[in-house]
Amino acid sequence: PAIETSAGWQKLSEPERAGFIDQLAALDGDSATDRAELALRLGPLPKPIEKATWVALSLRDPEAPAVTASKGRPEPDPDLRDNENVPLPGLVDGFDEDPTSRLASPPYRDAVEAYMAAEVLPYVPDAWVNHTRTKIGYEIPLTRHFYRYTPPRPLEEIDAEISALETEIQRRLGEVTG
Repeated sequence: PAIETSAGWQKLSEPERAGFIDQLAALDGDSATDRAELALRLGPLPKPIEKATWVALSLRDPEAPAVTASKGRPEPDPDLRDNENVPLPGLVDGFDEDPTSRLASPPYRDAVEAYMAAEVLPYVPDAWVNHTRTKIGYEIPLTRHFYRYTPPRPLEEIDAEISALETEIQRRLGEVTG
């Protein structure tokens, strides 16, 4: 995405835009693997412009170390985000409009962590659960439970029906055009 299309760019005055373009031109050919390093080279920028710059100028490198946010926690990569259907313990006492507290309870956390350890981490060792985005839901495969296969009619029967319809259409056209 281009920096010029970001909301932060639209808020800059023309002199600010020109100054920023000059700052970027001075860095032409340089590379950085860290946002803090890039921020130091560019100088102080409004946060929306800094983020738009990082998005516009960055390239994905699967071999690079994880990008970390504040407190050293890795930042989630939206392109790598995935969902899992985790079997949860049957501890439902009734309807919860907001199941957040239930999801935070030890039995539910333990079920999620056990599932991660058994089914996910052996294949993706650096995966983690973002418990702030966890949802409770049910998936009912309607096709598997309710669909009944009906074989198609024989081809000869379909051809005969089409021929009969063509004959009927020709007869009615003959009546109209007379």
